[in-house]
Amino acid sequence: IITRKLTPLEEEGAGDRIIVIPVSNFEALVVESRRPTGLSKSWPKTMVGVFVYRVNTSLVTDRSSEFTSSKLDSGNNPMFPKWAFYLPPDQRKIDATLPASKVDPDKFYQEWLIREGESVTSDGIRIKLAKVEKVDWIQISKA
Repeated sequence: IITRKLTPLEEEGAGDRIIVIPVSNFEALVVESRRPTGLSKSWPKTMVGVFVYRVNTSLVTDRSSEFTSSKLDSGNNPMFPKWAFYLPPDQRKIDATLPASKVDPDKFYQEWLIREGESVTSDGIRIKLAKVEKVDWIQISKA
C-alpha cells in the first residue's frame, strides 16, 4: 500500500493537487481532492472528499447531447464518448445512464464524490480515501 497526501484543489498553499496513475499508453486514473471553499464555495458543505476519474486521451469528447433539451447525457454517461469519466465508489451503485433531468444539477456530482473510508477499484488498482483532515490521505494498492 502506498499512502499519499493530497491538498484540495480549492486551497491555497503547497502540496500535491492530483495523483495520476498510468494504466496504459493512453489511459490513467486521476485522483483530486475537493472542498466547498474558494472557487467551489457554492457547493454544499457535504462536498468533502475526492473525485476519481478514468482518463483516455485517445477518445474524442461527444458533448452533443449534454446540453440539449433531451437531457440524455448527464455529463458522465458512458453512452456518450468522452476523454474522462468519474468513477463511482465501490460502496455505492450509480446509474450513469440516467438522463440529466433525473440527476439534480445542484448536487455538483456529489454522488461521484468518494468520502472518507470509501474506495474505487479500477484496472486492478484500489484507491481509498483513508482519512480526511485539512488534506486527504489516499491509499493506493493492488486490487
